[in-house]
Amino acid sequence: MLRNLHDFELSLKREKSRLRNIMWRRRNRDAARASSRKFYKKHKAKRLAYNAARSQSKKVLARKVFQFAVRIGFIRRPKYCPKCKRLPEVSKVQGHHLDYSEPLKVQWLCSACHGKLRMKHVA
Repeated sequence: MLRNLHDFELSLKREKSRLRNIMWRRRNRDAARASSRKFYKKHKAKRLAYNAARSQSKKVLARKVFQFAVRIGFIRRPKYCPKCKRLPEVSKVQGHHLDYSEPLKVQWLCSACHGKLRMKHVA
């Protein structure tokens, strides 16, 4: 959420920079690919260590188990948010883990309620 004009100018500047980067990459595909290869080669060890540690975290494992259970139909996703009783406008109802040691036990929320709940945990 933008608080003032300064925040708005910063977000506008970031967006312009992002679009400039996208356009440069489209015009210079070979140079962009070479640059990416060089970067990934240089940072390969860090990337592998990060991915290995992340793939074994409780959070990631709980998400994988839960997503698999939803995919095979073991758990059914509700059509509306049980908290606010509204149909989600943009995305599907999301599952929020209260405890990662219980991957199949989630609280179903729309993206708006999920965002509010996460803000409470952060603050």
